Amino acid sequence: MSYLKDLKVDSLKIDRSFISNYRNCTSTEAILQHIIQLGRALNLDIIAEGIEHEKDVHYLAELGCNIGQGYFFARPAAPDSLFDQISAFCVIEQSG
Repeated sequence: MSYLKDLKVDSLKIDRSFISNYRNCTSTEAILQHIIQLGRALNLDIIAEGIEHEKDVHYLAELGCNIGQGYFFARPAAPDSLFDQISAFCVIEQSG
């Protein structure tokens, strides 16, 4: 823990094991809450991986987790389909 204050990082990623298990284990939920609190206190972006349910998105946002990834947002895909997926969410304007 003494090294934590000297780390040159800007984000903290929470392993999916904490996300998938917090509802079933009070110890895991307590650890998850404190990981997020620590990250926020250190002004880090908090990234939760393995989000699969909308209720997890809301709960993590409530705790202060500002970035999420997982099947809830998108399934793994081949690189050539990435543009199509992004295009579905973005409008690209062309000028000129």
